[in-house]
Amino acid sequence: LAVELQARAAKLARLALKEDESAAALDRASSTHQRWGDLLRAVRAFPAATAAYEQANAWLQGLLEREGGRRPGRLGRGLDAERLPSPQVTRQRRLLQCLAASLEAQGRFQQEVDVLESVVALVQEHTGDPDHPSLVMPMTAIGRAKRALEDFEGAHVALALALAVCDKHLGPTHRDIATCLDNLAQCYMDRRFFAEAEALFRRALEIRELVCHPTEERLVILTSENNVSLAVVARGRQARQRRSARARPRRRSVSATAAATAAASAVASKAKAVAAE
Repeated sequence: LAVELQARAAKLARLALKEDESAAALDRASSTHQRWGDLLRAVRAFPAATAAYEQANAWLQGLLEREGGRRPGRLGRGLDAERLPSPQVTRQRRLLQCLAASLEAQGRFQQEVDVLESVVALVQEHTGDPDHPSLVMPMTAIGRAKRALEDFEGAHVALALALAVCDKHLGPTHRDIATCLDNLAQCYMDRRFFAEAEALFRRALEIRELVCHPTEERLVILTSENNVSLAVVARGRQARQRRSARARPRRRSVSATAAATAAASAVASKAKAVAAE
């Protein structure tokens, strides 16, 4: 019922735009379609949700172009004045992230990466900060999508940046740092760099043992311990495979030497027999 009601509201907003193309009408139509997309995504109607988000973003982009997209402001206490994103820019960032989530649910990972990269560009342009905290979520999602595309090097770059930004703003022992460490460690696992993955998983475990409740969040700690164990097992298996691979050429070399010696002996025996005749 909620989806149907919001669909009617979206239709009315579209009809209203035909008679009134003011900034308020654009804002109203964009907001209505964004809410419609949220409801469609909640009921797992992802293609329809994607279409609703794309239309909402198109109208919101038109509104931003009218406004210039930014307005002056001040961050924090005693910081220098700088350009801050308008509420519409902040809403566009959230809207694009919802669109990316809808694309991810459909397995459209390359399109998801394209949308998320536009989110990163939007944040950096309108904050003037290449390490803004709002970058953590889209960079993490980019890393996840690139892992799905098996672009492991690209995923590593995105996840390492998310970790660096998170570490800069939250400090080394925040629980979100542990999540970023896990994400980067999983990327190392994909690339078979098990020793590096183990080190990151261990650091994440140390943080969780420090900040998580020992009983209420025991499952979180156990999951982190399991990650360490998986990395240790994988590293051990890799070491055995490498030792085995190094041993095989030596055995082949010994066999080849023995065969060559036997062949030489046969030739020598034949020569002696010919000489005796």
